[in-house]
Amino acid sequence: GGGNNGGGDNGGGNNGEGNNGGGSSDSDSSSTGSTGGTGGKPTDGVGKPNVPAAKPGAVLEATGGKLDADTLKEAFRANSGVEVKFTGEKLELAAAGLSDASRKNGATLAVTGDSGRYTLPLDALKLEALARQLGSAVSDMSIRFAIKKLSGSERNEIKLAANGASVADGVHLSVEAANKEGRTVPVSFGSAPITYQLLLGQAVDRSKATGVLYDPATKRVRFVPTLFDTRNGQTAATLKRSGNGTFAIIEMNKSFADMANHWAQADVELLANKLVVEGVSDNRFEGDRPITRSEFAALLVRALGLSPVTAQGGFNDVAPGAWYAEDVAAAAAAGLISGYEDGSFRPDRQIKREEQAAMLIRAMSYAGLETQLSQAKQSEVLAPFKDGGRLGWAKAEVAAAIHAGLMNGMTAETLEADGIATRAQSVVMLKRFLSKANYIN
Repeated sequence: GGGNNGGGDNGGGNNGEGNNGGGSSDSDSSSTGSTGGTGGKPTDGVGKPNVPAAKPGAVLEATGGKLDADTLKEAFRANSGVEVKFTGEKLELAAAGLSDASRKNGATLAVTGDSGRYTLPLDALKLEALARQLGSAVSDMSIRFAIKKLSGSERNEIKLAANGASVADGVHLSVEAANKEGRTVPVSFGSAPITYQLLLGQAVDRSKATGVLYDPATKRVRFVPTLFDTRNGQTAATLKRSGNGTFAIIEMNKSFADMANHWAQADVELLANKLVVEGVSDNRFEGDRPITRSEFAALLVRALGLSPVTAQGGFNDVAPGAWYAEDVAAAAAAGLISGYEDGSFRPDRQIKREEQAAMLIRAMSYAGLETQLSQAKQSEVLAPFKDGGRLGWAKAEVAAAIHAGLMNGMTAETLEADGIATRAQSVVMLKRFLSKANYIN
């Protein structure tokens, strides 16, 4: 394929990089379709990226795993960031000590145990709502953190779930609110920027390693956006996920015979190691075949680390038992797709590059990244392409995808936005999105 400077979306160019085209919309040039999302974000999503870790102004030691309201209040009065250190597996904080600070913009809490550190914006705790759920006052409530290392048998379960991947480390994380009677509710952070930094006992290869969430009920693992950082011989993995659960760092070494020397080989192997993409069999990926709307929606849901959502009468052509039903429902709940005016999603239709651009730009918004371009900027971005003027409903999304570096032309002068996207192009574009969103490094 063509492309200048390694640019082309069909894998051309001298650095062999190539990119896959843009995002999805939920309409095409013949059907206007709405471009909005369908509302609320699913809970337990991925933390939004690019939020600097707090530089705690105060460091408190929790003796006996507890900290009282007055100590916390005093620390937050003088500092926007407070770190609480504790030993053992559990920490209990008096909610009244966090209440005033949670109304301050930018107040953060870091909780550091033996195996790692939680960092969260205080307003993400939503103390009043938790108190209502418990039928208590905030002053009678505590926030409980539990950080527990995995047992040997649990590590083996995860190894099996991940097809024999090596398990570098793992931890159970939970945050809950409790009232005086001991009644508890889990804290759900939605898409707030929560991170958990796990200190690993061994070095890992970041191109082969990823964070995963393990579901003991289904015995399955899912990708969690994870950054790796090695300093002074110590590797830390920062997981960006806000739900409670069992998390692990695994290493895979995946390759596909039919992708050897393919222009997208490196990106396909990278995202296969991170469990974002799968082959059609153990050793075949079929990178050059088209990808459908449902397949791409499922990839995006995985890339964002979203939990599947039980499908409830969303689209009239998505059967509840279809393999993609829960992923399509999760994509709709996160505002990534909205379907056509007739209530359909058309899951089996091959996806166009412009549709991918729209879906990706919505994923960028979900991840907290700016995607709006002025009309003048859109025209400037599209000017090099002879067919840029043919863009209809997807003009803003395609321009934003090009501007963000997610999408290139098929050649230096053509976009072919209404062209059908391949599996390989989709993976390269997803990899660019994950890097841009700071979900992988």
